[in-house]
Amino acid sequence: SRDVCGRLASIGARIRDGFDSICRELGLGGDLYTEGHPANLVYVTRDMKGQRSQAHRTLFMQEMMRRGVLAPSLVVAESLGDSDVSHVLWALEESARVYAAALEDGAEPVLDGGAVRPVFRRRV
Repeated sequence: SRDVCGRLASIGARIRDGFDSICRELGLGGDLYTEGHPANLVYVTRDMKGQRSQAHRTLFMQEMMRRGVLAPSLVVAESLGDSDVSHVLWALEESARVYAAALEDGAEPVLDGGAVRPVFRRRV
């Protein structure tokens, strides 16, 4: 029998470890990082003041989509191969570079639209 759960965790760990390395190299360790199980990583986005930021989250998702990766979170599939993981890591690195620049200038000037809003929130 196949170890599907083990394969998913292994693929996710490769993406998590690669992304962590990219963020460290770009000096983003405390501003952009992942949390959660390797097969379903959620990324945390902080602004220049260290506060969680929906605008910066939106910017990161926008840049990932521009590079062919739909990533409201980083959920892996068993079918992902080495070339897929390489593409995701490339997209993460390129998007993280844009993110790093936005920490200097703010995310809003480079957003194509408004910032995403959390799904679960108080109605006002």
